[in-house]
Amino acid sequence: MSAIDYWDHVSRPGEPFAQHPIAWLGFTAASTLTVFAAALGAARLLAKSVLPQLACDVAGIAFAVGLHVLVSGPLWAKIFWPGAAMEFDQPLVPIAFACAIYLAFRALHVCALKATDIIRRRQA
Repeated sequence: MSAIDYWDHVSRPGEPFAQHPIAWLGFTAASTLTVFAAALGAARLLAKSVLPQLACDVAGIAFAVGLHVLVSGPLWAKIFWPGAAMEFDQPLVPIAFACAIYLAFRALHVCALKATDIIRRRQA
């Protein structure tokens, strides 16, 4: 997703991202690593609780995206982005989308596992 987002931004002629592709690459790389580390760390920390693993994973993603939108995103923007500050509005929208996308992928994964199991049983 980050590679697609990066390319989408830098391929628009005349846009600030196209004028500063290296700065945008730095921001994108730092943001991706931060979100990944925060999601993994939060999910692993929560996994030590009594919560189901799915709840821990979704909470980890929500925490990571919220952290990015509210804290690390503005920090990386100050470090990497020249000129005007980037705006990070409405933190609940990207959090909700990230959690929904994760749950959709988890559902597809469960369906694929069940389909594989059915195929193996028929072949046996």
